This record gives sequence, C-alpha cells and structure tokens, in this order.
Amino acid sequence: MLQAISVLNRKILMLLFLSTAALAHDNDSDEHQDTTESIQAATQNQREEESMHSEHHVTGTAELSDFPNLHPLVVHIPIMLLVFAAVLQLISFFVFREALSWIVMGAVLVGFVGAYAAAVWTHPHVSDLTEQARKVYETHDTYAQWTLWLSGIATVFKGLSHFLFHRKTWAEAVVALTLLAAAYTVSLAGHHGAQLVFIEGVGPQGHYLESEKEHSH
Repeated sequence: MLQAISVLNRKILMLLFLSTAALAHDNDSDEHQDTTESIQAATQNQREEESMHSEHHVTGTAELSDFPNLHPLVVHIPIMLLVFAAVLQLISFFVFREALSWIVMGAVLVGFVGAYAAAVWTHPHVSDLTEQARKVYETHDTYAQWTLWLSGIATVFKGLSHFLFHRKTWAEAVVALTLLAAAYTVSLAGHHGAQLVFIEGVGPQGHYLESEKEHSH
C-alpha cells in the first residue's frame, strides 16, 4: 500500500514538473515572440524614417520647393529693415535730414511689405504642438501682428511727414516713435520665433508644420 502511494506521488510530482516546464516554455515563447515583434516594428519604423529622409534629401543648394515653408526666408526682411529704419530715423535728427528721410521711407515701406509677407503669405501653419510650444507660438503671432500694424502705420506717417509736412520735427518725432515701437515688436517676434525653432523644435525638417497642400484642404 505504501509502495503504491509512493509511486503515485512520484507520478504526480512528475506531472507537475512537466506541466511547469511546459508552461515556462510557453511563456518564454510568448516573450520571445513579443520581443521579435517589437524589434520588427522598430526596424520597420526606422526604415520608414530613413526612407522619408532619403526622399527629402537635398544634394547641394536647396530649391525653394524643398522647403516646407518659406517663412524663415522672408522673415529676415522686416527684422532687418524695420530696425535699420528706426536707427536711421533717429540719426536723421542730427545729420543728412533729407537724404536719410528718403532712405527711411524706402526701408520702412519694404519692411512693411516683408512683414505682410511673413505674417500672411508665408505664415506657417502648425499642428500637434506641446502646450509650451503653443504658448510661444501664440506670443510670436501676437508680436508679428503688432509689427505688421505698426510698420504699416509708420509707412503712412513717414509719407505724410516727408511729402506733406516737409519733415517738421514734431512729425519726424511721431515717425520715430512708431518706428521704435515696430522695431521693438519685430525683435520680440524674432526672439520667440527663434525659441520655437531652436528650443521647442518647431520647423526643423518640417516638424510640427502642416504642408501647404494639407492646409489648403
């Protein structure tokens, strides 16, 4: 009787051992399969990214069509010319009043056109921004709109001062104040634009940007 019980116990232990081994083997197989699938998925994603980069790879000088958006190429026009116009307007109070007035008028006019082009024609449309990037983007947009309005007003004021009021001091002072305000807002717009690109990562290689075709739909 005892011998039969002993044999039965050994058989039970053997069955438990075999069951445990089989279960462990199944778990190992599942884990191996999951790992294999993860590796395959990662490899596929890497191939897709490499394929995407190869499609957009540019050899030599890029064409305008290679850029996801032309805003970075246009935005330097108002940044440079509006600040330049403000500085020359201040200098004109002391020297070369008439000559500098012509230069300022041309600079502020082209600066206004550049501001309009940057804020309207080439305005970048974004998507999937982080909360921080969205705040910076909205601040950048606010200063850009202020720049557009102030540069337009400065263009009108400068024309009136030059042609109608013959560069009277009070009229030139109004122009100077408006230009200084435009230079201030365009500088802040540029600062937040640089923060978007170099800190928030918006723009490089088209990240977070909608293509013009996507936006048109």
